[in-house]
Amino acid sequence: MQLPQESEVVHWIDTPTPIGELVIAGVFMTNENWGLKEMRSLEFYSMALILEGGGIYRDETGVEMSVQAGDCIIVEPGLQHQYGCEAGGTWKEVYFCFKGSAFDDWRRSDRFRDRRIFNLDNVDFWSPRWFRIVKSRPRNFFEVVATLTDVHLLINQVVAGEQVDWSFEERLEASKQHLQSWPPNTTIDWDLIAGECGCSYETWRKAFSKQYDISPARFRRNALMRQAGRLMTRSNLSNEELADQFGCSDGFHFSKLFKSVMGLSPQEFRKQLTSDHTKSVDVHD
Repeated sequence: MQLPQESEVVHWIDTPTPIGELVIAGVFMTNENWGLKEMRSLEFYSMALILEGGGIYRDETGVEMSVQAGDCIIVEPGLQHQYGCEAGGTWKEVYFCFKGSAFDDWRRSDRFRDRRIFNLDNVDFWSPRWFRIVKSRPRNFFEVVATLTDVHLLINQVVAGEQVDWSFEERLEASKQHLQSWPPNTTIDWDLIAGECGCSYETWRKAFSKQYDISPARFRRNALMRQAGRLMTRSNLSNEELADQFGCSDGFHFSKLFKSVMGLSPQEFRKQLTSDHTKSVDVHD
């Protein structure tokens, strides 16, 4: 995937959940002497992936080491630390910050072992996983939980072993799950998803279609309409409200798209939900 060419800060919505809370995210880059003047501490966790360049990491425990592109830096709350590039160096990172007691268990686990730096090496493989989180724009509790779940999954992948070498088929399956879980009514970053497989969009699209016998766009459409069906089983949203939530121009567009996938119009679907044939309605992926 193509890396950003300028710094950016993402301010997430302030929504606490049982599995944590999102704080801030973004991309930072500089070619100046940055980050090494004094120690600092945070009130939350920070997880950064160095995309280009490198420099030094130090903290109050006495750790001091060189870091470079492909290294992941995880900083826990309250730890006095500093990292950045020296004069004449360059630094580009993608990062996100989060907090919550659910993340404290990671810090106490044997797998973490008080480590700060994880050598991931392959930026092309790992960066799409960071950008998936950074580019998420959760608008409600449900979407915040989904993004935090991705954070937990990424931590698990990182601490499980830096040299994880997924096969192309495993990466393809991961991209399929990403496509399925992409928030409704938001524009899909196809290049980002393709980047999870380490290839261009066109190469990924052809591989996806061959592997699953369906194009990515059609798979996404089907997944959205099944999701709409599941929502209809537990809510009384109108076609217009569903259209707005699932990225359709109006209620008529939603109705037409829903029927093309489910074989029933929304009205027919609702009738079946209240009939003895409810069990025959398939809303599962």
